[in-house]
Amino acid sequence: MKVVGTTKDRRKVYLPATLDEYYRGTAKRFAHIDRIQIDYEPEDFSDGSFEVMGGVVAADFSLLRAFLADHEGALFVCLSALGSVIELFFPAYFYGFVEDTFARAIHHKIEGPGFACRECVGKRELRLREYDRLLRLVGEDEPKEGIWMALSRLRSPVALAEAHRMQYQDFLQQHDRLALSVLAETPEMGMAALTYLTEEKLLSDEAVAEILPLLSEHRQAGMVAILLSYRQQTQKRRRLVI
Repeated sequence: MKVVGTTKDRRKVYLPATLDEYYRGTAKRFAHIDRIQIDYEPEDFSDGSFEVMGGVVAADFSLLRAFLADHEGALFVCLSALGSVIELFFPAYFYGFVEDTFARAIHHKIEGPGFACRECVGKRELRLREYDRLLRLVGEDEPKEGIWMALSRLRSPVALAEAHRMQYQDFLQQHDRLALSVLAETPEMGMAALTYLTEEKLLSDEAVAEILPLLSEHRQAGMVAILLSYRQQTQKRRRLVI
């Protein structure tokens, strides 16, 4: 197993590949990581790759679970094994304490949907259907994070039920303006996601018209080219229908 992280300033960092190595130091030393990729080797599985059944992926996720438990920030995760890829986005959350002076007690306090998403990762299983059902919670609380959640699952639809696929796509269509602005802020990840949005025809003409000046201003030529081609295609279809 090889584990690589990416920092917020886009530097690659090799991370511990075992739990023993992970716990040998201070877990918070990885707090600056916002992306993690875990590449499994064939010997990591009994049959050489992920075992998927009923929306549950069986594998050793103990290291990922430990990492997620110790880091409250937003995190992109990519798991790969013999060409099979699972991409997930885990929103940020806050874990703290509130003092109740009258009861002379201290209560745990959890804010944000990121904690619920992390609970879908067990030591030996990844419950994707449970994760997919959390879109409504994430989208209502943090629409931006819901967009990354939807794009991650749609672009690597391992064990993605048709009902959840439609739910994710409907969410992106309803928030197409926000989706484009989010992608414009992260061009290093935005190109592939934008290609998916245009291929699936999830963008309105109004959303495209609004974002094009901003992309041109920031010299995002690749994104501009994709959207201009998409707009031409939609205009041609409209003329043919007429």
